[in-house]
Amino acid sequence: MPERIARGVHMLMLTFGLRYVALDFLVDPQGRWYLIDVNPNGQWGFIPDLRTPITRALADLLERATR
Repeated sequence: MPERIARGVHMLMLTFGLRYVALDFLVDPQGRWYLIDVNPNGQWGFIPDLRTPITRALADLLERATR
């Protein structure tokens, strides 16, 4: 992900007060990025290799938020 897109994602999360978000992008052949969907409850469990690390990272993030 280009740095300018990553900065935009961070600003979006700050603006909406999100600690986690799943975003869908399309990238055209010229390399232009288009934000298609903002999903604060995005799913990851259907990706076997990512299920455990993402679940643990989110649990850690949420646990820190309550301290």
